[in-house]
Amino acid sequence: ECFAAEDHERSVADAYLTWGWDDPDDPRVLPVGQFKAQKPLGVDHSLAEDLLLVVEGVPRFNHRTDSIGLAHHWSEYFEDLCGFAGELPDRLRKALLVRLPVTDQGRGEADLWQERLPEVRLDHGGMPMDHLISGTRLYVATYNSTTYLQTFTMDVPTVCFWNPDRWRVRSDADPYFRQMVDAGILHHDFASAARHVSSIWDDVHAWWRSDEVVEARLAATRRFSHLPEDIRGEVAAALEGVLGPGWPDGGGSLGFARGS
Repeated sequence: ECFAAEDHERSVADAYLTWGWDDPDDPRVLPVGQFKAQKPLGVDHSLAEDLLLVVEGVPRFNHRTDSIGLAHHWSEYFEDLCGFAGELPDRLRKALLVRLPVTDQGRGEADLWQERLPEVRLDHGGMPMDHLISGTRLYVATYNSTTYLQTFTMDVPTVCFWNPDRWRVRSDADPYFRQMVDAGILHHDFASAARHVSSIWDDVHAWWRSDEVVEARLAATRRFSHLPEDIRGEVAAALEGVLGPGWPDGGGSLGFARGS
């Protein structure tokens, strides 16, 4: 495990605010909850038509050292994406909508998709995510970051897949991810994810509402994307406890993290 950026941020911050996880050995880590407060959009996703796959914007050059997908892994990552799409039956491939990164990094990703799978629809990063998600029956996350934690709290049926050798998790997070694997939410290869998506597509709602899936999603949400009733109040109380009454005039430094 390597979390160089987090290690530095925690070392220089008086308070390190997270979306839900804590660290008994570090009192500076304060679990206040999800800052973006993403909640359900009030739509029935079972009636939607799109299979939304969101692509990570992988930097063209390495600029940090962490246990994540790095620049030189991009070709393998792109092959996994195309492999997932290629494993889908024709009717699901026609339902697939690929959300490309806003910044292309000069790779010409849209052209590459058109060459490999011309029938797949592309969103070039300009459409608001809430608009895309409102028309989504099933959301597919392809990297371990914020997006699927938000779809969890938005109650959007979600399947994830990524290479665990590229995206490693801290040891205390491992039980939550193993629970997601057992529930069919998380897959460690594209073919498994594609088979699962194909098997649940006609009744995604039944799968998403099954006891095993609900338990895995809620466990991960409580730990990594908790939604308090008053996020501003939680943040204010946390900062006042560390910086004292009268902040921000009292000074001090802050760190923020999702941290899975």
